Amino acid sequence: MVLILGCSQSKKTLENKPITFANYLKTLDNIPLPFEHSCSGPNLPELSTHFDSAGFDKFKDPNCARPLGILFNDKSNVVLVDISLADYCLAPILVSFNHKGKKLDVLSLYSHSFQDTASSSMPYFEINKNKEILVVDTNKKWKLDTATNKIPGSEIITIKRTKYFISKNGKFIEKN
Repeated sequence: MVLILGCSQSKKTLENKPITFANYLKTLDNIPLPFEHSCSGPNLPELSTHFDSAGFDKFKDPNCARPLGILFNDKSNVVLVDISLADYCLAPILVSFNHKGKKLDVLSLYSHSFQDTASSSMPYFEINKNKEILVVDTNKKWKLDTATNKIPGSEIITIKRTKYFISKNGKFIEKN
């Protein structure tokens, strides 16, 4: 006689502690400020390499592959940076939470990046200690010859700067 027993168990971290937001935060590194990155620049820093995977599964942005770390953690809210696998580079996603782990808002820093045969937009961002976020999109357009080759001297570059701040209730607000 074969007896098959099934059991269900709530998800636990490696230390057999319940998955709470506070416990998940303990497994993440703080991101040094100022924090800056560009798709065309060096890679993102190697942080939070020993993160709690069960905590990440519970609190991650659904489009992300791994956490980078804690950007801000103060009495108002917590802002984490998760990493998404974009077409041209690793793309950071800012996610704000209250201290109980309720997601408040999400900001994709590279949402306008693209590249095709006649144009591209490559972003750069910079975040400083006073929670100001600057995203610079460098847009390039060029003319093509009949063989889809770039015509020398036809490139037009435009630069768009967008500033954001984080409100006390955890929302990313575009600053005019």
